[in-house]
Amino acid sequence: MKRILTHFDLKLIAVISMTLDHIGRMILLFFPTNESLSILSYILTIFGRLAFPIFLFLVIEGFYHTKNIKLYFLRLGIMALIVYLGLLTLSLVSIDSLNIEPLKIGNIFIDLILALLFVYLINKKGRLYKLLLIPLIGYFVIFLLLQINIFSINNSLLKALVSGLAPQYSFVTPLLLVIFFVITFSYNFYDIKKLNIVDKNDLNYAYTPSVIKREYIYSFAVIILILILYALTYVEGLNLNTDLALNTYFIFAIIPIILYNGGIGKNSKIIQGAFYLYYPISICIIYLVFYLISLI
Repeated sequence: MKRILTHFDLKLIAVISMTLDHIGRMILLFFPTNESLSILSYILTIFGRLAFPIFLFLVIEGFYHTKNIKLYFLRLGIMALIVYLGLLTLSLVSIDSLNIEPLKIGNIFIDLILALLFVYLINKKGRLYKLLLIPLIGYFVIFLLLQINIFSINNSLLKALVSGLAPQYSFVTPLLLVIFFVITFSYNFYDIKKLNIVDKNDLNYAYTPSVIKREYIYSFAVIILILILYALTYVEGLNLNTDLALNTYFIFAIIPIILYNGGIGKNSKIIQGAFYLYYPISICIIYLVFYLISLI
């Protein structure tokens, strides 16, 4: 199979998919009773399912490609702050006609920062770094419990302040990361043991698969995730802050990921900045357009 997609191409596909997803969500938000538009919304949201698995994969790839991990964290942190301020504003300015819960919307850049931190800790030598994975996973668990109303925050101001710190995929993100690295560890351990060159003093050997291995291992992890989500759709009354049935369409993201060739593609500071800023700017524009249409 010829791999034809670069890092830039994957990011472009994810951005287009994300835009379709946001349009679909806005249709459902502003016109929930229109059956024809609801069908269109569902179709757009299906196409939108490609975005998150690709973005998460690009974060993993970004870790292995970046020359400055601190700058990478900083860029994601700035975007998380921008989205945080947006969700905080949304929490404080209530719109009676719209059923919006910022805590359940979540901040996608929190997912990506924590994913990058997860990969960083996994690849650091020393048991202390591995122990730090426990509070990291705990962060996802705490917000998952808040988002499915097992715990609740009664103070409206505190809830508003916390909303922007919530992951958007508090159930999916840690599950996919754990599956990916369990498969990576198992595959590499078997591969190296078969060659009889296991270095037991090197705690890092099992977490750095080649680009070719990563794309296939990640795709396999997505397949396992889909099977889990599909199975959970049949568990009555389960709510894990995600549309379990809809997110099974994550599986289509495997196609572009397998076609990834490990190359960077088009790249410049302007392009990087445009990709980062596109998320909050596009949401604002799409929201404004639908708000104006709803007034007609």
